Amino acid sequence: MDGDLLSIIHKFKGNMDEVVIKYLVYRILQGLHFLHEKCIIHRDIKSDNVLFNIEGDVKLADFGFAVQLTEQTSRKTEACGTPAYMAPEAIMKQSYDTGVDIWSFGILCVEFADGKTPNNDLSGEQAPPRIYERMMTRGAPTF
Repeated sequence: MDGDLLSIIHKFKGNMDEVVIKYLVYRILQGLHFLHEKCIIHRDIKSDNVLFNIEGDVKLADFGFAVQLTEQTSRKTEACGTPAYMAPEAIMKQSYDTGVDIWSFGILCVEFADGKTPNNDLSGEQAPPRIYERMMTRGAPTF
């Protein structure tokens, strides 16, 4: 089977085999390590943007929001990405670096376990501030 990770998550609805999750986590982290070593922030890590094939290849995709950090610009402040996966500092347009991808990766791990993202009931233009408000009142998403 080839496709994006979202289709697999929906198929298994939070009941993915631990060995499969471990393999996917490892391969996604390899991709993030590669990008971050080159000072590239993906800024839209989510299940739709992780592709796989029957041979076991796992690839990060959709670099439309990706940005290269430089010595002159070592941090960013733009809010971009998919609200359900965005780190608080990106939502609030505060200074951030590659750590926002790690936050998004954590949300992806919650999605592996639960079959859905935290705050998946929020969408639209008002989602980012509402998600941030929930984080401030309820704390960071947990299992």
